[in-house]
Amino acid sequence: VPTASGVALTVAAGGVVDFRADGTPLPPSIYTPAVTSAGVLRKSAGTGTTTVAWPTTLTGGGGVDARTGTLAFSNTVALSGATTLAAGPGAAVAFAGGGTLGTGTATVSGDGSVALAGGTFTLTGGATFTAAPTGAASLRWTGGTLTGTGT
Repeated sequence: VPTASGVALTVAAGGVVDFRADGTPLPPSIYTPAVTSAGVLRKSAGTGTTTVAWPTTLTGGGGVDARTGTLAFSNTVALSGATTLAAGPGAAVAFAGGGTLGTGTATVSGDGSVALAGGTFTLTGGATFTAAPTGAASLRWTGGTLTGTGT
């Protein structure tokens, strides 16, 4: 959706954007693109990788849900408030562009994996990661750098 300052995708609380194919549905842009989500960014089809190449902010109550394949974020991601990072069996969520892990709790759930996979991740003001009480959820640090007050 074009705006005066560039391109924006805003997902309201309770809303879902479902990526049903592999590829890059939100590619790099000459504009100043951004995703802000209090809802869910989901990948429900395709066994390969779906890449979100826009800077993304996940706010309280929102999250990501990879049900199949890999849902990758190649640009910066900011997490704030209560967010859910879910990956189903054999699926993965990969944050490869670094970003800010702010206040609040990010709950990792499902039987897949969530990875901090590249870039610089800055911890600010008490970010907490917790595993859901069911499933074999895992948070993996596979690349990049952690900096900030929580390191």
